[in-house]
Amino acid sequence: IVRAEVHGFPQEFFGGTATVFMRDTRISTNVQKPDGTRAVGTQLKGAAHDTLFKEKKPYRGTADILGKSYFVAYDPIKDQQGEIIGALYVGIPKSDYFASFNRIVVFVAILAVILVTIVSVMSYFYMKKLTMPLNECVNAANRLADGDPTVEIRTGGDQETAQLLEGLKNMVIRW
Repeated sequence: IVRAEVHGFPQEFFGGTATVFMRDTRISTNVQKPDGTRAVGTQLKGAAHDTLFKEKKPYRGTADILGKSYFVAYDPIKDQQGEIIGALYVGIPKSDYFASFNRIVVFVAILAVILVTIVSVMSYFYMKKLTMPLNECVNAANRLADGDPTVEIRTGGDQETAQLLEGLKNMVIRW
């Protein structure tokens, strides 16, 4: 049954690889050899083998599987006496993991640029709205200082700048 489940789902379904070991030999897997066949019958070696079968502990880390580097997890399968009779493995190629990570980084960077652009444009128009009446005040005051009583002063709004413009307009009217 386990064999059918592992063989029944392609690697793309899981987004990684999975294997069932009997002792240290693959008996069911979606790990593929370079020729496209499944790597059934290959042996578990290296740090994962030593951790599982000598230290009798699960292994988490990295492993080289058929020439490709993976992030892996191996867990022991024990019999009724507690002896390790096999292992379950899942892994994802480091290149796939980092490709996903890089896509996320690019997405976040693009999103940040878009948000900064939107906030900048909104800030520009808000500041323009705030400073336009103030610029009118400065222009009107300069023309009045130059002796031009024909200054047309547009007023409106309820901000302090609008109140200042209203005061300048009243000054021109009384002049």
